[in-house]
Amino acid sequence: MRINYNNFYLKFGNRTVDKLQAPRIFNLSKFILPKQNAFHYFGSTSDDVGPSKTNPMFAETVQRIPIYFYQDLITRLGNMNIRAFMPLEVIRKYIKQNHKFIPCYDLSKVKPNPLVPVILNYAICDKRYKYLGNEIRIPYYKNTNIINTFIKGMKDIYDAHGDYYNQFIFLKCA
Repeated sequence: MRINYNNFYLKFGNRTVDKLQAPRIFNLSKFILPKQNAFHYFGSTSDDVGPSKTNPMFAETVQRIPIYFYQDLITRLGNMNIRAFMPLEVIRKYIKQNHKFIPCYDLSKVKPNPLVPVILNYAICDKRYKYLGNEIRIPYYKNTNIINTFIKGMKDIYDAHGDYYNQFIFLKCA
């Protein structure tokens, strides 16, 4: 059962400044996203195209979940060559394998439903490019381009629906 954001914050949030240095840790299988959420997804591996249909965060959602794919980078910092990559074929194959998700091509046409999250997927946005040049700077350019695309995604969901959606991003700490 999805909870509203205030209850989510009480259950999972860090409410005091001292908790920022030593935050509470809980099992991800017990973690649930609140109502009215937009989830920003970054691929965990180079082969990753989107979230898994077995992801526990989407287990409670009965309806099909709209997923918006960013197919290109917003900025192009660094030297890059364009690879032969067909994003629409990859998206079709992913949707065929994961029936829980439905592709959306315009965020403003997504009908807001508090029980259904919206996923903004950045996993394939940089697969069209091969970075060239200084090996030390390549990770900087790649990550900066993805972060700029992510910031554009936050703005896009806000422009389409105002402050209706609470936006979430999961960071993998190494």
